[in-house]
Amino acid sequence: MELTAQQLKELDPKRFEQEHHDWQEYGALWDDWFDSIEQNFTDEMAAHGVQVDRIAFSGFYSQGSYASFDGKVVVHKWMATEIYDGGQTYAEAFPALYLAAEQYGSAMLMTTTHRGNTNFHFDAGLDDTTPTGIFQHLDEDAWRELVEQQDDASNLESNIRWFIESKNNELFKQLQDEYEDLTSEESFIGSCECNEVTFNLENDDEVCN
Repeated sequence: MELTAQQLKELDPKRFEQEHHDWQEYGALWDDWFDSIEQNFTDEMAAHGVQVDRIAFSGFYSQGSYASFDGKVVVHKWMATEIYDGGQTYAEAFPALYLAAEQYGSAMLMTTTHRGNTNFHFDAGLDDTTPTGIFQHLDEDAWRELVEQQDDASNLESNIRWFIESKNNELFKQLQDEYEDLTSEESFIGSCECNEVTFNLENDDEVCN
């Protein structure tokens, strides 16, 4: 008796579950199934002043599941796009800090460990800057004091770290959702229909590819 995948699900749920599992393991995903997600994430992060060099993930339902990336936050670009409070960007709320970060080229560097944790290194260099822009009239001591005050008030390093960690979580959820969709029962049934695969109840060897 030849059955479609949908009929197999209705008449022999246990066999259907095994066939679906085997398909998930060996036939559901292609090597680059996540490419569009990675590209969209890279483009989105670039708009926030973040350079994505490499994305790493593992999943999706074990304790060690993760998604993260190696890259760099160009601090002044990030400050110019991210909202701090009351509709103001960080650059607008903390102009001296913004100009100092731009002058030095301040950056937050991220690397991913083999366990999926993100290591952060903040190269601020704020002490190596001089009065600039609308603050060029200040002496160096007053400039450094102002930059330090704005750095403390903005909690810049911690907020950048929080931003990156939240984006890692969003990336993981996007990858997990795509994985679930591609390996779902509905996708299995659709794949079998497209490839005209049927199942013989007396033959347990046929698996949908």
